[in-house]
Amino acid sequence: MRLNIGRGGRLGGKWASVDIDEALSPDIVDDVRTLDKIENESSAEIFASHVLEHIDEVQVLGTLKTWHGKLAPGGKLTVYVPDVERAWHDYSIGEADEKQVLVTMIGAEPTRSPYQVHRTMFWPKRLKGLLCAAGFSKVVPAKARKRPYEFGFQAVKDNRGTVT
Repeated sequence: MRLNIGRGGRLGGKWASVDIDEALSPDIVDDVRTLDKIENESSAEIFASHVLEHIDEVQVLGTLKTWHGKLAPGGKLTVYVPDVERAWHDYSIGEADEKQVLVTMIGAEPTRSPYQVHRTMFWPKRLKGLLCAAGFSKVVPAKARKRPYEFGFQAVKDNRGTVT
């Protein structure tokens, strides 16, 4: 099984979408912090684009450990988050407008959905450290996409499985 976490809507193919928001019609309605409906070591791959920043700061490491536990040994996590470091830098030198930086840092307006507000921020060094602390190995930059102010990593779960 391949999980597309936090992406409401059906993507089809070998990917199952997982989201807490039923209104988005995901394949699996579940809390992405716990993934209670997903068996441990059952997923070959997890893709999480712009979801981790919506997790409360104190729950981020636990969430990454949960995702690690849901991956089969040798499984891969790909995660993309807003690049607040670059957004702030560009704003400070006049190369980004205020609204773009605010959306990067705090997310969409909460009136759209309570799930759209950013609850933490990331920069490359911080996210890489959290992925390693969660038990991932081979943490490398993910393929760059044509989105302003984002970065990502791919990380692998060691073939030995979950370490407790």
